[in-house]
Amino acid sequence: MAARRTSGGLVAITAALTAFTFSTPAAARTGNDLIKACHGVFDDDKPEPGEAIDQGYCMGAVSMLMQLGPTTTLKFCPPANASVYQGVRVVLKFMDATPERLNEPFIGLAVAGLRQAWPCAR
Repeated sequence: MAARRTSGGLVAITAALTAFTFSTPAAARTGNDLIKACHGVFDDDKPEPGEAIDQGYCMGAVSMLMQLGPTTTLKFCPPANASVYQGVRVVLKFMDATPERLNEPFIGLAVAGLRQAWPCAR
């Protein structure tokens, strides 16, 4: 019974990620759109309303990906105790190192960064 709940939850999360990734507004969000907001997650200043929404988007997307990574074909495995903040730092490190890719969708950049930092053991 527990396995059934887990797979149902996984289906729901996968469906949410798919909708999140491929809906028109989400697909339009590029690295250029979100790099400042992701950096802002670590600022001490209170964000403006629009910035807060983008920061939430950054953290929410990274959090969702971190939960799905080891259970899907995304092919990355965050450490068991990794926080969302660590995931955001990983994604930022990748985006900062590959500025030529910032015009690509944020979700794809996040997956690439997480894969690079946290490949699954073979």
